[in-house]
Amino acid sequence: RLWNLVRGRFARPVDAEVLTLGGFLLPFIALSTSQYKLPHYIFVVFPFAALLAARVIGQLLARVEAKPFRVFFSIQLFIALGVWLSAVLLCTLAFPLKSVWVWALAAAGFVCTLWFAARRQPAATRLIVPSAVAVVGANFLLNLHFYPTLLTYQAGSQAARYVASRPVILQNLYFFRYGSHAFDFYTRQITPNLPGNEAGIGSTAWVLTTAEGKNELTQRRVPYAIEREFVHYHVTKLSLPFLNPATRAGRLGRVYLLKTRPVASLPRP
Repeated sequence: RLWNLVRGRFARPVDAEVLTLGGFLLPFIALSTSQYKLPHYIFVVFPFAALLAARVIGQLLARVEAKPFRVFFSIQLFIALGVWLSAVLLCTLAFPLKSVWVWALAAAGFVCTLWFAARRQPAATRLIVPSAVAVVGANFLLNLHFYPTLLTYQAGSQAARYVASRPVILQNLYFFRYGSHAFDFYTRQITPNLPGNEAGIGSTAWVLTTAEGKNELTQRRVPYAIEREFVHYHVTKLSLPFLNPATRAGRLGRVYLLKTRPVASLPRP
């Protein structure tokens, strides 16, 4: 659609519809060039992208024997196989999966991908279904193994799991030089911050902090004991050194749950 507009020097044919193209392209450019962006920001333009894709698919299916159909089929099959390969690598090299039944289900999904891509299948099936099966199957594999394993390196969620079964800690807990939305989500409460200049006064409480925060409490001569230590990594910022088991340890931080004596009168939300 965009190429046709460029070739026509942006002159819109009488029967052409450009609202869908503009509705996708302009917000996508704006969101992509913004200073602060996350992948889910572009979800709002996905319906327009689906309409554009449906139009192209309709044109391809109208001329199955033409070269464009073969080109698009090859591209989508290549991507489908790439999706499977990526999922398998993550579940073998990064976090080895040992469950036989999960591997069996993944293998069945891969076989289905090849089956629906076979020549004896209808053209629409060959063009659409292999990619759909690959996406569903790969996400199934990742959600059963990769993501649960990855979250064990998110200190906030692991700390929340630890304190959830210990109401005494949860009712007397503060952040110090640390914060975690995941922790607040899983504990279903907003944990207050402990002001650094008031630490060490009052009744027994627990503090969730980083190595830097722990060192600061030590410098302030605040008495504490390490209740629990959690490894931490920003799981939304995956990198090859982290995914590589041989170099992962060097990328991990530490978060500590300390039993100390912070302010008894510190207001809680």
